[in-house]
Amino acid sequence: MQSVLLAAAAVLATLFFLTRVGAAWIARRFPPVGHFATVRGTRLHYVHVPGPADGNLPVVVFIHGASSNLRDQMVPFLPVFRGKAELLFMDRPGLGWSERGPRGTNHTPTEQAQTIAALLEHLEIDRAVIVAIPLAARLPPRLRWRNRRKPRGLCFLPPLRTLGRVLPLPGTTRSRRCRCSASCLPSFSHCPAA
Repeated sequence: MQSVLLAAAAVLATLFFLTRVGAAWIARRFPPVGHFATVRGTRLHYVHVPGPADGNLPVVVFIHGASSNLRDQMVPFLPVFRGKAELLFMDRPGLGWSERGPRGTNHTPTEQAQTIAALLEHLEIDRAVIVAIPLAARLPPRLRWRNRRKPRGLCFLPPLRTLGRVLPLPGTTRSRRCRCSASCLPSFSHCPAA
């Protein structure tokens, strides 16, 4: 019995060590690429890309899904939308480089939406179109900020595994279904006529 407990303890210690080494390797390979702001006691990581000087479009705010980070949406969308509108990519609380926050602050979708709304207020964003993938789809409808304003628009994208059929990702070819992005964000049509 004692040898079984020692073996289990050794396995747990090994897994703990490998997890720490893996996390350190990932942190070195993918350092933070943006800025940090502390809102509602939570330190959030975000990338804020200015829009054109003459732009009058709302800010496009990208919210990634579970077990993900801001790079998942920044890599395919930044090259497409840069220069057309102001863009905001963020790591959700507890994911990517954002901290989880104080206990009881970001555990439910409503609480996470309140923290994201606080970041939008901190950045003085009044008008926004929220773009989310299904695993984050419970957050945008709950977003309220500054005098209970609601987002100017919501756009829900398919899971990333099918996104290559909607937008041309690096290493893929353009698809006829690419026009889906134009229906979500009509000012950003970028697909050639099919």
